[in-house]
Order: sequence, then C-alpha cells, then structure tokens
Amino acid sequence: MHMHLQQQQCNQHATMSHWTPTQDQENRRVAAAEDGWNLAGSIQAADKKNRNRPKWSDDDDSGTDSSCGSVDAVISSDSEESDLEDKSKSRSVRVLLEINPLIDFVQRNCKCPKCQGVVAVEEVTTTLATSLKLSSLDQNGCGAIDHMTKPTAADVDLGCKDNRERMTDCAVNVLCVIGLLCCDNGGKEASTILGFLGLPTATSMETQSWRIIEDRISPAICSLTQEMLLENLLEEVQKTMDKSEECDNNDFDLWKSSVAGGNVVLSKKQHPKVRASHDMGWQQRGSGSSCSSQSGHALCVGAEKRKPIGFDIKSKLCSVCDTIHGKEGPVKEHECCKNWTGTSGAMEAKAALDMHVDLCDKCNTIVDLIVADDDASTRAMMQWDNADFLRHNSTDVLPQVPKNDWKE
Repeated sequence: MHMHLQQQQCNQHATMSHWTPTQDQENRRVAAAEDGWNLAGSIQAADKKNRNRPKWSDDDDSGTDSSCGSVDAVISSDSEESDLEDKSKSRSVRVLLEINPLIDFVQRNCKCPKCQGVVAVEEVTTTLATSLKLSSLDQNGCGAIDHMTKPTAADVDLGCKDNRERMTDCAVNVLCVIGLLCCDNGGKEASTILGFLGLPTATSMETQSWRIIEDRISPAICSLTQEMLLENLLEEVQKTMDKSEECDNNDFDLWKSSVAGGNVVLSKKQHPKVRASHDMGWQQRGSGSSCSSQSGHALCVGAEKRKPIGFDIKSKLCSVCDTIHGKEGPVKEHECCKNWTGTSGAMEAKAALDMHVDLCDKCNTIVDLIVADDDASTRAMMQWDNADFLRHNSTDVLPQVPKNDWKE
C-alpha cells in the first residue's frame, strides 16, 4: 500500500504543469508591439507566456521509470529551445566599456587603409554620447582621419534649426535626463550616478548640462502632456455620453469639433458633464498642520476611465529670478514659473478651481460631480458665485445645496 501511494505521487508530480523561466523573458515583457507595450500582466504578455510554456506529456501508466524519462525529455527539449532563443535574442542598444582597454584594443588591431601604418584613437564626447576618431600616425604625411558614426540622434524636434551641435542632439543625453526625472531626481543625483560609474561630464552635469537639457526638452514634454490629457478627456466624455440616455454620437461629434478648434460654438447646456476627482501633492512633505513646500502639483482624474484629464502646478519660486535677486541689472527674459504668493496649504483649493475653469473655458466640459478631500477651503472655492449663477441660468432664484435627511 505504501509503495502504491509513492508511485501515484511520482506520477502526479511528473504530469503536473508548472511555470519555467526562459532566457528571453524580460525581452518579451517589454517588447514593443503594434498595439502597445507588452508589460507584465497585460493580455499580450499573458498570451505569449502561455504559448511558450512547456507542454508536459501525459503519463503512459508504464511505471515510475517511464514517467521520469518523460520529464528528462522535456527538460532537454527546453534547453535546446533556450539555446535557440539565446541566439535570436536582440542585442542591447548601449553597453558600458572601459575606454582605455578599448583604445588599446583598437590600436593593436587597426591599420591605416592608405599607408598601412599605426593609428591613434581619440574619443569625442558630447555630455554622455561618445564616439571614436582614428588618425594615422605615419610620419610621411598620410594624414588620414576617420570618424565613427555619430551616436543615435534624438527624434524630438526641440526647435533648433541651425547646424550647431548640441547636447540634446544625442538620444542618450535626453534619455538620461528624462529617466531621472521620472524617478523624481535631478542634476545632483545625475552627477552622483555618473561619478560612481566613471562616465564623462560627471562634474558639469549638475551645474550646467542638466539645466540646459531640461530647459530644451521641457516644451516638448509639456506639449506631449497636453496631447495626452486631451486624448484622455475625449475617452472620458465619450464613455460618459454612452452611458447617458440624453446624448448620442452626434452630440459627441459636435462637442469634439468644438474642442478641436472648429467653428462650432456650443451653449452651456450642450457642454458634457463628467465626474472627476482631484488631489494635490507637494515636493516637501508636511508634518501635522505644517505645510511649507515651495511648489505643488495637482491632478484631475476622470471617474469613468480613471485617467488624468487636467493638471495644475503652483510654485512660489523661480530659479532664474532668485539667481539675479540682490544683484544689479534686470532679470533676463524667461518663462517665469512663479505663479503663487499665498500659503502652501491654499494651493490645493486654487489649483482645483483653475483646473475646472480650464476644462470649462478651453474644453467646453463641465465637472458636474467632484470627489476630493474634506477640505473646507476647497469646498468654498469650488462653489459658484451667486451673481455668475443668476446670469448664466437667467434666473433670480439663488442656488441652494440639497440636504439629505438620513434615517436609521
């Protein structure tokens, strides 16, 4: 009886399906597809994982030896597939190489194509982007010079039309700044990372390079943000209208034309009404009732699609204005980000009001129901002014907040 139970457990273990990692798992998860990124948990990633999952053979009831033999066959098959996947795996776009061994390696194995003499290798660096330059060392005056292909260019139009070479022309410089910005880091952290890795321009990244790159890519980031917010708003309004019995596709197309810059003019009654929530975050954490952050950011999120449809930033400081403070001479022309002079705690209420006013004035959308923190100042700020309400609704009856009588 005991031997029979052991044999059954071995057979069940051999036929049980389990997940086996593969060499290219990370590549499959983040590989670009036609309809988006195949991140972990997405439908495309799940389908690919199921297709590549090993198929266990059925038990042939021939005893323990045959079951173990089937497992060995599957493992050997998996190893062969892994070898094939290793060969077909895409190469990395960039790698880190020690510059001195690289130069020695090139000089030992390269000759001038004209005079067959030795060559000298020189590195050409623009912030992080680096290429090589080969020069002939022939004393008879060959003078052959060859330049390596330039690093990958950034595919973002930053408005620079002249032929000058800039740091933002190289993709790796732009991606370094964008990556650290996504992690809520700045020039100081970038300089620290570059310094530990021994990469070029570590000392000038914080003081100069970071600011220049950030200033040039900021308009492109802001433009992309506005496009994304508009796309989210279109989805939010469409789903809201689909649920409403009073609206149809013609109403959505009419509203979409008015937002897209057409000559369509909508009345207040034709503006779609959506539900949204909003909240604000500050760059400096507060403690208790203390809130002393110099800047804050607020988001308005639609209730149907749960995507941001508006944002607002409040700041008490401007680095350009503060740099010239106390010095002689006027402040140079710049886009000043200082737009708040009140207390940090009052930023949230004003940001909420500005977001909803922009949605109404620029996008012809009214936020009918607002979900937010139980803040008295925000509640008071978001209420309609009596004079505006009477004028917009052509009435002389003042608005009243309905009161619910809860009964247990």
